[in-house]
Amino acid sequence: MTKNQEGHGMVDLTSLGVLLDEASQRLAAAERLRDSLGALSCESESRGGHITVQVDGSGNLTDLRVTQSAIDSGYRNLEYTILLTLRQALAALHDRVEDTTAGMGETGAAIVRGYSRDCGGDLSSHDIIR
Repeated sequence: MTKNQEGHGMVDLTSLGVLLDEASQRLAAAERLRDSLGALSCESESRGGHITVQVDGSGNLTDLRVTQSAIDSGYRNLEYTILLTLRQALAALHDRVEDTTAGMGETGAAIVRGYSRDCGGDLSSHDIIR
């Protein structure tokens, strides 16, 4: 019996090569997924179209457009409408992340949970008043 067969000693280089190839493929797939998620962008428009909000793939606000009539409606209503429209954009992002990670099992579910947590809670689109 060789040392390898006894369970210690020499390393099977063929098995190590296979493991390295698998790790390399997983890393490449993770990088492609990261790039896909990072490239996402979602936009939402308020009722009446007076406010438009855009978020990037990380949930960061990248654009906010407000019409003069929205400004004239009063600060309290404007603040609420901006936040609601932002939440709608984040919900759309959540749905796109869910679509992008569909079929990835627990890994995809973990990514979606991360987006929900990082973007302020449960952001399923059905939870947002439209």
